[in-house]
Amino acid sequence: MSKKLIPMKTAHEVCWVAADGSWGMSHIILFDADDLTLHQHDVLADLGDYDRMEYVRAILDGDNQTVMGIEAENDLAESDN
Repeated sequence: MSKKLIPMKTAHEVCWVAADGSWGMSHIILFDADDLTLHQHDVLADLGDYDRMEYVRAILDGDNQTVMGIEAENDLAESDN
């Protein structure tokens, strides 16, 4: 299944400001919220800060092996129940 992406941009020194007033300068990946399943959004919320970018990049790249590996390493794999 091909993902329809908004223009994805990973960049150095991108500055941003959020609606809550938080701001920063960092590497970012921009993507449509619909690019992740509900389960993947839940996993993203539960992952440690330094695992999130690798996880999202793997999802967007269609790298299911890495996605499943990150979920398994963090005991967040989707159950079949």
